[in-house]
Amino acid sequence: MRVKAVIFYLVLAGCLMLSACIGYGRVPSPDADSDRIAAGTDADAVQNLKTEYLTNPIGLDVANPRFSWQFISPENGREQIAYQIKVARSEAALAGETLIWDSGKVESGDNHAIVYAGEILEPASRYFWQVSVWEDENTVLGSTETAFFETGLMDSGWSNAMFISPPKDVNEGAAMLVNESAATPAENLAYTITYDVCLKDSVAGFVFGADTGMYGSFYLWEIGHTGEQGFLRISKVDNNRTEKLQESSLKALFPDASAMNDIMIPVRIEVDRNNTVTYIQDTAVAEQEIEACPSGRIGYLQKRGSAIAYLDNIRVEAADGRLISSEDFEGAESIFTPYYCRTVNGMLEMNNGTLLSRPVEDRTSTAYQEEAAPMFRRELVVQDKPIESARLYATALGIYDFRINGNAVTDDLFNPGKLAYNTRLLYRTHDVSEWLVPGKNAIGAVLGHGWYDRAVGYTDNWNPWGDRTALLAKLVIRYTDGTEQIVVTDEDWKVYEDGPFRSDDIYQGEYYDANYEQDGWAEPGFEESGWENAAVNLISERYQDVPLEGRADSAIVCYEKLAPVSYMQLDDKTYV
Repeated sequence: MRVKAVIFYLVLAGCLMLSACIGYGRVPSPDADSDRIAAGTDADAVQNLKTEYLTNPIGLDVANPRFSWQFISPENGREQIAYQIKVARSEAALAGETLIWDSGKVESGDNHAIVYAGEILEPASRYFWQVSVWEDENTVLGSTETAFFETGLMDSGWSNAMFISPPKDVNEGAAMLVNESAATPAENLAYTITYDVCLKDSVAGFVFGADTGMYGSFYLWEIGHTGEQGFLRISKVDNNRTEKLQESSLKALFPDASAMNDIMIPVRIEVDRNNTVTYIQDTAVAEQEIEACPSGRIGYLQKRGSAIAYLDNIRVEAADGRLISSEDFEGAESIFTPYYCRTVNGMLEMNNGTLLSRPVEDRTSTAYQEEAAPMFRRELVVQDKPIESARLYATALGIYDFRINGNAVTDDLFNPGKLAYNTRLLYRTHDVSEWLVPGKNAIGAVLGHGWYDRAVGYTDNWNPWGDRTALLAKLVIRYTDGTEQIVVTDEDWKVYEDGPFRSDDIYQGEYYDANYEQDGWAEPGFEESGWENAAVNLISERYQDVPLEGRADSAIVCYEKLAPVSYMQLDDKTYV
């Protein structure tokens, strides 16, 4: 049996973003010369042509891209007085003056962000352009290079591509104590929540009814004081927007608001479908109508700049007596595992940010099992005729690493990047022409958490968007005879949930165990034992309807690879 190594990665956030050396097991070589300006020019020249600030970009979803260039001269005082931009559908058309835009001679020294104003650009198409510059009325310089840009899908659609995920999360509904007997939706709408809070000249915000993360929907019960008067503030939070439903004075309970500090204040919220009654120190202080919802994910929300408060003795009990959730923060794990939460004297410290438990579903233990990054694959047959172009359009709720026939499709890491998932999803366009061969081919992808469902900004802002990562992709192969072949993510893809990337976190790094490798998993002919069909569109509907826009910007690549200075053998199969 071959001995494989266990490798531990721990990478600081800054290293991940600026000089990342971990990219799901590969280290690309950066093209360090791609953006340099030629030095030592002995004659005037027009060079460094860029579209949308990039050199020959592909995947632009921009109706009117911007052009820029540099006028280089070995002599001081030389300058551009006019320019002319020409754009065509091919290099031959550009040379033959069959243009889709000719700016004409423009009397201007501008050479930055000149907006395209020609014919409507078609999706998934390449265009070529050149610029000429006037130094004076008699001297015209043409650009020393022919630049191009390529549009993305724009509004042409994704050909019924679907978001794919593992059929069921290892921890779907994990980390909350829940009775084994299944409850109907109606029974889930009547329950009682009790908890204790301790204030330090602060406000304590308790959350319940959450469906996903801080950008989902939930109710917020805040108890605090202004220094003069205590209050209970009840709010509805939806998509990170807060609507205050009511604010009640606690002066009758606490004539001296400062007396609310440094004591455990017991809170009870009785929920009966649309009606709630809140008790503080066993005294009814507020009634509030809400939209009927199960207790869902519970936790806290402390707004930016809030002072620290403490939370303890959480208990959620159904009206029929079923225990839904319980936490006293005395054990090593809690209902918030695996998310980091600081405890002090057996109480949860409520720091800035949002912390929510895992969803309630079918678990009866707080034990948490970290999920390995899922691996996806699909085989396809490429026709035996010349390929004009092949483009892979891809995005994810998470971050992806695509391979074709075992080859990484890009040096760029952490695709599709950090996104505001509730507003729009950005997709990347990859040129995969060189990796495809006539006959059988295979495409594979590893899906990591990225910024989607791990810490973002504040250490406590876990799962800000949702719980289930997902992958969306469309492969378009264009042949020189004008025909196309399209492959999309759907139920025909296979998924494997026990791969070598045992855990991954955008800030905490990843844990890789080579003993779990699936040799040849992204190559044709791989034996798919243990793999199963991917599930489709298990994500929230709001993500299925979010606009998709092409993203084209500078790549994040590995700048340097650091070799270990030493290693030690722990056993026959493990090295550190």
